[in-house]
Amino acid sequence: MPKNATQNDIAKHQSDRAFYDLSGEENHLKYIATESKRAGKFTALDYFRKSTGIFNKNGMISAEELEQMKVRAQMGEKNLWHGFISVDEENSHKIDSPEKCIHLIKRTFDSFFRDMGFDPKNIDLICALHLDRPKHLHIHFEFWEKEPKQKYRKKETEYRHKGKIPQAVIDKMHERLNLFLADEHIYHSRDEALRQLKELSVTHGFERFCEKETKCEITELAKDLPVGAKIFYGHKDMEPFRPRIDKIVNLLLQTSKPARKADLKFHEELEGLKQKVQADSVLDDIKDDYIRRQGNIVLSAVRTIRAYTPRRTTRGKVNDKVLKRRAGIRTRVLGRTMSKLFSSFGEQSELLERDFSHCLQEIEKEIEEQRLQEQTAENTKINSKWNWGK
Repeated sequence: MPKNATQNDIAKHQSDRAFYDLSGEENHLKYIATESKRAGKFTALDYFRKSTGIFNKNGMISAEELEQMKVRAQMGEKNLWHGFISVDEENSHKIDSPEKCIHLIKRTFDSFFRDMGFDPKNIDLICALHLDRPKHLHIHFEFWEKEPKQKYRKKETEYRHKGKIPQAVIDKMHERLNLFLADEHIYHSRDEALRQLKELSVTHGFERFCEKETKCEITELAKDLPVGAKIFYGHKDMEPFRPRIDKIVNLLLQTSKPARKADLKFHEELEGLKQKVQADSVLDDIKDDYIRRQGNIVLSAVRTIRAYTPRRTTRGKVNDKVLKRRAGIRTRVLGRTMSKLFSSFGEQSELLERDFSHCLQEIEKEIEEQRLQEQTAENTKINSKWNWGK
């Protein structure tokens, strides 16, 4: 509150605070969980009817867990952030179910929290899908810090002081959401030599060689990307660079046993399903999307390195302290980024394989159900009275 706040300002602030910290009789949780908002002209989803209707990246939130979160929302002098994600008519179908919304939250919000300087594990997040505007489905969300972990001048940790989210962080979230919602169908093939490279038995020495090659390839790619290019695998700006990105992915696979295992499992399941069904176009789209997301893991590191990569050489004085300091910063950023990529690539690959394997299993299940229905219909036809004695 400003120092010159009036009694009306104070009263309004207290009312707003009670609404968002969920302590008021009328509060944000009650609003976003309203049945009419979640159903509207739609038939209410059974999934929502049997739950609180509130979710986050971990799935639907139980009533007991919600009560614990409400207690944490009212503890301490903390900021409470809220907003909504609105999707146009063309893309609304991409968030029209709880599973789709949860997937969106899972893939976008952790990075958003990190950009804000938070640890995603220290954040309470509640979300709800509103279906009352069929042409513009939207997700309401609110989040706050669980515990005071921000370090300021005092010795003890505190909650975040400022509540304003930097515009750069919002812009990055917009890009992240647009990328998630983009319906990209990219048709390209990998270099067969790289495919064979992935299948080689890997020795410890070979792993070190691949790690060194990966660092060189990523550094060179960061230098070669044109100024102003959109650094996302599915964007047309990356089309000439995709073979190089694919090569880096394959080199990374050689540095991580969990990543190789997850990648091989996905391709085995994909090929196994291709042998069973005639749905090549659908499976090809899934494969392309899988490769796109592998590439974006690499490009995330490339974007960080590129920000510290000089676009042109400048001559300075001998022992120029400014140039030395910049060179030192570049070296540290490069080292940290590479270390993070190598250490997390295995885990990210396992998560990627899990998501896509689940998708393949759903397709196989649907096709099996369709086959059984067709078989049942055929049996009914054979056993009808018109076929007796034939």
